Amino acid sequence: LASLDLSHLDLVIFLNCFSAYGGENADNLPSVAVARGAKTAIGFRTDAEANGAALWAKYLFEAIAAGENITITDACSAALTKAGSGYVNIANYEICGDKYLVLTN
Repeated sequence: LASLDLSHLDLVIFLNCFSAYGGENADNLPSVAVARGAKTAIGFRTDAEANGAALWAKYLFEAIAAGENITITDACSAALTKAGSGYVNIANYEICGDKYLVLTN
């Protein structure tokens, strides 16, 4: 990842456990993706139950695709609300880079 040019990417999502360990300023996958040019990257600071993370991602993509000029921060929050609290640690996501990025269709 460290040698890639990701400047053509608006959003990179890492749906694996500990991909954002240490937060936005740590040396982790989302922060490296942003350092390599991606506008925004999301990962999980801790472990995340696979089914919960997949459901969260589904609702995240739905929120973005709805075309309501929603920010990544608001889309992540909406996805968390829809997925519910029954899944382990899906609230432990980290957004690196432009937290207010709006993706348009």
